[in-house]
Amino acid sequence: MSGYVIKVGHHAPQPVIIGFPDKNTGMPVGEFFETVRQNGAVQIINRARVWCRRVMPDGKLPADTSIEANDPKYKGTLEFLDWQDNKTGAQAIEIRFLTMSSSLDYDYQRTVQKIETKVEDGTDFLYFNPGENKYDPKTEALYIQFLKVHPQNRDSKSKNPDPKIKGYSFYEVNDDNSDRTSIHTKEISLDAGILVRGLSSKNNQLRNLFDILKQQITNINELPVFSNISHLSTETDIYRALLMYTETEPDQLLLHVDRYKKELLEKFEWAKSHDALDITKDGFIALLIDGKPNILWKEVPEKGKKMLDWVIDNFVEEEVYIQSRNFKKLCEKLK
Repeated sequence: MSGYVIKVGHHAPQPVIIGFPDKNTGMPVGEFFETVRQNGAVQIINRARVWCRRVMPDGKLPADTSIEANDPKYKGTLEFLDWQDNKTGAQAIEIRFLTMSSSLDYDYQRTVQKIETKVEDGTDFLYFNPGENKYDPKTEALYIQFLKVHPQNRDSKSKNPDPKIKGYSFYEVNDDNSDRTSIHTKEISLDAGILVRGLSSKNNQLRNLFDILKQQITNINELPVFSNISHLSTETDIYRALLMYTETEPDQLLLHVDRYKKELLEKFEWAKSHDALDITKDGFIALLIDGKPNILWKEVPEKGKKMLDWVIDNFVEEEVYIQSRNFKKLCEKLK
């Protein structure tokens, strides 16, 4: 029997070179050595609400009716279902993994088994090493079941597919996806690299991209690739740092770009909901504040709604980016 394997984080530990970099090439000079970059442990909350139903130990329902957690016939067995499956008794149930319980049912643990935990017990979070984590189905079956349905598992079928907080912390590795995962990672790295390289010859667009990342990433200067980068840095230094970021965290770069575009799109929708977005004149996008038009973008080479798409597609162009910031500030005046 093969084990249950999950990949935590988006990248396994990577080989890195430690040394003094040449200012022009970025390559190490003099003495240097190779090591492996290991990120810190990843933690997930040891509580989750997933779609399932309470069943008897044999996996069936008594007389095809639902069961409550305190039903004397119920022994803590859950049948996990696809989200919103309408089987009898199906609902969003809170689960938790505890080594002292044979059930994942949080209410059953508390009301029937009378298990109470404290913060100092260390049961509030589960911790994982970055990269592959492997588990034995023979001895860790209940823990594996918890991981399979947890909302931070990309592949969970029992989680809410459209939560308020997006993203995932790990995914399952098997024979079907292990090769594709490696290919997908390389493809993402190429996509991110093409994005950054395409901006390298355009005035201020690299700086604008860096500015977007600063907005999206808390304490960006704590990341090694950006530790010495600011708006006072040269275009070459910013370009080199962004290229290095596409190699170490390509999916994160693309994620931050997509998030920025989504936020801009949401602002357009917000303005529309207040009847304040004016795209009636081809080539011009304006925002109405107290009935007065404020022209934000002009000479847009599109018409109608496609002008909004053009703004989003060209989000780092100097004039587009400056006016996007003005647009967001003006939106704050809409009530």
